[in-house]
Amino acid sequence: MGRWHAHLVERSVPCAWLSLDEGDNDKVRFMRHLLAALQKADSHLGRGLTGSLATDLPSGAKPLLQTLADDLARLQHRIVLFLDDLHFVQEPEVLEIVDWLVNYAPRTVQQLIGSRETRHLRLGGLRVRRQLFELESRKLQFNLEEASRFYCSRLGRELPAADLTRLVDRTEGWPAALELARLALAGLPEQAAFIADFAGTDAGVVDYLGEAVLSRMDERTRTFVCRISMFDRISAPLARAVAHADDAEQPASAALGEPLTRREISILKRLESDLSNKEIAEAIFISEGTLKRHLHNIYSKLDVRNRSGALTRGRALSLL
Repeated sequence: MGRWHAHLVERSVPCAWLSLDEGDNDKVRFMRHLLAALQKADSHLGRGLTGSLATDLPSGAKPLLQTLADDLARLQHRIVLFLDDLHFVQEPEVLEIVDWLVNYAPRTVQQLIGSRETRHLRLGGLRVRRQLFELESRKLQFNLEEASRFYCSRLGRELPAADLTRLVDRTEGWPAALELARLALAGLPEQAAFIADFAGTDAGVVDYLGEAVLSRMDERTRTFVCRISMFDRISAPLARAVAHADDAEQPASAALGEPLTRREISILKRLESDLSNKEIAEAIFISEGTLKRHLHNIYSKLDVRNRSGALTRGRALSLL
């Protein structure tokens, strides 16, 4: 979705991007974020609704949607709304808003939804009218050619054909598993032996690769990673509670008014490399524009102005 977004932005197509999490099960918060995203595509959308969102919407979201529908109907150009991680939303009232967008928004509004499930949305009518394009998870699996390009990009060289075939067969082409294999292979002197020992076509594949990666971590890091992996999203207080580490009371908790998210910490660590912003964005499968938004947030939270300042501050706070 990130690359699709970047592709459209490069062609000057107005886009609105909304990444969802558990907090968006609150209908007021969801509507605020939705309007903020839409206003980035067109500043006139939902202008008169800001005051209404100061309350808990006792009458529901319908009156706001009617006003928003009028604004969308006046659009003279196409806009594209990206809703990422919709599976985090389970609240019926919020899902009704999404359902309205999908089924009743004007045709000038195109939606791209990323979700692990769509059972809460009424999509049958769109399917019948051939107004819906669905990219199922199986279509995201890499074939041999795609896996070959992937490893050439990540490892800087090609894998022998037999080794590549074995990895694709064992991982069933799943990108996450192929990336874990890449991490395990990096720096191994006997890569062929590792791949030859690699067996099984079930869920144990990821466990096996995970163990290969974890075995190269020090005990403290490995313990922390195992404990924190049970959560979809983390923060510094949560990490301290899960790790049960007394020394986890790092200066970051006191020095930062708002902790960096897991994704922001991951990006901060990548800033230590010589990669450009574009190369970092490609490495983590997001658009360069999305990366720049993350960097803006990182710099703001760390109270710095650039990459060098972020690295210095990050080391001082033991984030690196």
